[in-house]
Amino acid sequence: VTDPPPLGLYVHVPFCARRCDFCYYLAYDDAGPGRIGEYLEALGHEAAGYGRSAAITGRVLDFAYFGGGTPSLLHPREIRSLMRTLKAAFDWGSVREITWECAPQTVNDARLGALREAGVTRLSLGVQQMNDEVLQKSGRIHQVRDVERAWKQIDHMGFPIVNLDLIVGMIGETDTSFFDSLDR
Repeated sequence: VTDPPPLGLYVHVPFCARRCDFCYYLAYDDAGPGRIGEYLEALGHEAAGYGRSAAITGRVLDFAYFGGGTPSLLHPREIRSLMRTLKAAFDWGSVREITWECAPQTVNDARLGALREAGVTRLSLGVQQMNDEVLQKSGRIHQVRDVERAWKQIDHMGFPIVNLDLIVGMIGETDTSFFDSLDR
């Protein structure tokens, strides 16, 4: 008998402060705390059900990825609660990587502290472009200064891995703006 294959977990947090003009993911920008709380409660029930299923029982989690939307919109208390719920539903004893997507404007010390506490090993910072004009034309609510501020806070917290997401082909982008962003 061979060991069951490792398990990966993707958790979608479908809430944003504002939906970007180019976004095609399931996301809501009109959710108040009540709606987010209801979603997290339903997510917890669903995770518990999956955790008890025959397909999952006995399998250890290898990685977890929190995407969206903007998972970093969650309040630190919600991050802690979500992680407790998921850790009760799945075996996290061998997790190699926990990735959490962050939007620059949502980065603050309290959220970063909750993510470090939760064992997040990689932050994925949704920069998209390092040109304020392109960001504005594409409906992003952050500016380059928000990226720079977020980067300093993330670097100070000492996350083992940080990736910066850039998008090619944004509204208003030129070869120059893209390659300048890449260079920065």
